[in-house]
Amino acid sequence: STLSGHEDGITCLLDSSRGLVTGSRDCDINIWDLQRGELLDTLLGHQQWVTCLLETKDGLWSGSRDRSIRRWDLQACTL
Repeated sequence: STLSGHEDGITCLLDSSRGLVTGSRDCDINIWDLQRGELLDTLLGHQQWVTCLLETKDGLWSGSRDRSIRRWDLQACTL
């Protein structure tokens, strides 16, 4: 199957507790339900490409070319 939702290239993937998480050159982080093939949420906040993703007990961490690391609440989809 194919998932479409980013406006630019995908730079990183993460198999998370919530679903597949993708980071992109469009500065967005998308959360996908792979069983339904649907986009669940989009996390907005980075000003440059999202380059890495990590899930810990404290939440979802994302790194970006904007030189920031952000911690997200993966369930609430907020910073």
